[in-house]
Amino acid sequence: MRNTCISLVIIMLSAAWSFASPRNVVTDGIIHTNSDSLGLTYGPDIVTTLPMAMVYQDFASNGIFSLDVKFDLYYDGKPCSGSIFSETDSLVVDYSEEPIPFTIIAGKDTIQCRVVYISADYHSDLCTASEYSTQYPDSALKFTYQNPTDSNLVKLRETYNLDEVAGSGDEISRIINLMQWVNEAVRWDGKAPSPSPKNALYLLKLCKDTNRAVNCRMMATILNEVYLSMGFKSRHISCKPKDENDSDSHVTNIVYSETLNKWLYMDPSFAVYYTDKDGTLLNHAEIREATIRGDSLVVCIDANDNGRPYSGGTTGYTRYMTKNLYRFYCPLSSEFGYESNEGDKTYVYLHPLSYNPEELPRYSTQCPDYFWQRPE
Repeated sequence: MRNTCISLVIIMLSAAWSFASPRNVVTDGIIHTNSDSLGLTYGPDIVTTLPMAMVYQDFASNGIFSLDVKFDLYYDGKPCSGSIFSETDSLVVDYSEEPIPFTIIAGKDTIQCRVVYISADYHSDLCTASEYSTQYPDSALKFTYQNPTDSNLVKLRETYNLDEVAGSGDEISRIINLMQWVNEAVRWDGKAPSPSPKNALYLLKLCKDTNRAVNCRMMATILNEVYLSMGFKSRHISCKPKDENDSDSHVTNIVYSETLNKWLYMDPSFAVYYTDKDGTLLNHAEIREATIRGDSLVVCIDANDNGRPYSGGTTGYTRYMTKNLYRFYCPLSSEFGYESNEGDKTYVYLHPLSYNPEELPRYSTQCPDYFWQRPE
């Protein structure tokens, strides 16, 4: 399993148009999937959006305003051929080990193109960030977890029959069943805005009534409150890359297993959890350390991207998370609707010793023992 992530290259194989600048149709020919300035998306399933603005503007400057695109990709979310009429249109490309060909037809001219993924060495970034501090913060704040007797959590548990969802098996099976239920109950869309209020009762009803999808942060919010309602200690964890200019990140959950006496990694967006080669469930810290060492990891993915086979597969998922295991943050208080509640919000950040931004968030630590401490 290769521990690398990707950048995207558009290669213009040949061109027969009559106007100049054939090599500048897509800027310099290189599109980086984690660049906001290019308006690209970079989701956990390694789906990449090619902004047609860079193609369209070059053609439009030469009087061509309609581009027919023949491709085995996606247009407006559906696999088909189609016409690009606006610089706001886009093509969507699923991750592939092999180059993906497509054709742009502009007037009488035909341009053969292909999408090629190349490695970016996020694994090296992670390896150089392996060291942390062992010193607890001087004034360490306590992480807290809302009691399942809270009226909103009780309502959540009863409304969605979560006892039945969890099942009557052992603790681990109940934890996994609840995660998979959230994955099936709500559709994921990495580009979806976060509705408000941000709590499981509202989000579950909204998605059911309107058939809308939510982003990974909202998926993790729902699962966090589902776990709390069932008496499990849990948090939602924002997983961040090294690059501060890379706004792409992923939000997952940790849930504490009394049976295993440890935190466990759960990703409701794609029904993912990790184990080592012996089948032992892992948490964020263990996955990060194993990735740095190059140990074998098993990505337990239920092949579930909104009910479809997961396009990136386990290799794509590992690539993506290698990028986003560099640093973490989460709310100090794990409770119903925390991010929509009135008053100040406190977030705690964990970063490696090698991370030296111009300014750190107020509540930052370099001590993983503090950040991943056992819940009281």
